[in-house]
Amino acid sequence: MTKWAGRWLRVPVVPVVSIVLAVLVTGCAREDAASYNIDGDQNLGISLLRETYPWRDGWDMKLVTTHVPECLRRHALKPAPLKPFIVELFQPEKQVFILRQGSNWYVTELGQCRLQPFDTPPPAPGLRLGAFVEKNGALVFVDEAGKAGSSIRINR
Repeated sequence: MTKWAGRWLRVPVVPVVSIVLAVLVTGCAREDAASYNIDGDQNLGISLLRETYPWRDGWDMKLVTTHVPECLRRHALKPAPLKPFIVELFQPEKQVFILRQGSNWYVTELGQCRLQPFDTPPPAPGLRLGAFVEKNGALVFVDEAGKAGSSIRINR
């Protein structure tokens, strides 16, 4: 064995492979976000973040509730299928919002940025404001008038 080959055999393989795999996996994730701002105020609103990997058949989702300076919280939601992607947004009263993703229903209130899942669907979820949907491969919020907001790209 040559002197050069002997040096390479002494390099710990597991840490090197772990670092290479971590870099590759991080680069494979597809993630984006969209927001619904109340009355155009960036300090008061709801953002939906989603992330998936090529080997997954669904989206991991997080809901960010924002009411600055009172609170800012991120909540985990149940995974959603890749297609069709839709999360509807309703408002039964001021600063209270109901989200529906498939058979999953959630209520969030912006006074304290809390989130709670419903055990059974609410009988009257309130005024439908729009939905978070995939449009041209990106997540956007589309209001009831059909106006789409912009997607937020997430860079790590």
